[in-house]
Amino acid sequence: NYVVHERIKIYDEGAYDLADFSIYYRLDDLNSRSEKVSRIKAYTYYLENGKIKSEKLDKDNIYDEKLNDDYASVKFAMPAVKEGVILEIQYEISSSYLAGIKKFHFQKWYPIVESVFVSQIHDFYNYDFNLNGFYPLNHSRDTKSIGSQGFNVNVYQALNVEALKKEPFIYSIESYRSYVDMELISYQYPNSFLEIIFSN
Repeated sequence: NYVVHERIKIYDEGAYDLADFSIYYRLDDLNSRSEKVSRIKAYTYYLENGKIKSEKLDKDNIYDEKLNDDYASVKFAMPAVKEGVILEIQYEISSSYLAGIKKFHFQKWYPIVESVFVSQIHDFYNYDFNLNGFYPLNHSRDTKSIGSQGFNVNVYQALNVEALKKEPFIYSIESYRSYVDMELISYQYPNSFLEIIFSN
């Protein structure tokens, strides 16, 4: 599962578009693989007479839109948006696409104080972590056990990341954006042979 947790501060009207969210996911394919968006929790926090108030996103204001035969999106707009509010959003994407874990962007079109990517992968699976961009990343690696199951944990952190900017003569900003992309290399289930997916 892929869990996303964001906090965004709206400083002025020019950032109101950051309160509109589209969460893209893949539809069922011929191999019965699928993705599902769930557990959406979203709040707008603001000060009123010196006290912190909050307004929760109403589930009736969450919409599903089919984009094409392969993709759809869940859309919603945060409530009570005005200058100075803080938006907090959390959601989960369940996916059966083991070979295609979603790319994580450390850099977006607005400045970011801290951006953290955490992967906790069962040790049945071996992934490569392909890094892109120029921002220095703090990286830690560990293992953990849950019952009799073993997991590999990788954490990548970027601090004080500048906003992306459109530059002349750059036709693919994605080539310069900082991100991590996971690629399944191999897997081996208990009492089975090693399966190689990709090799250099």
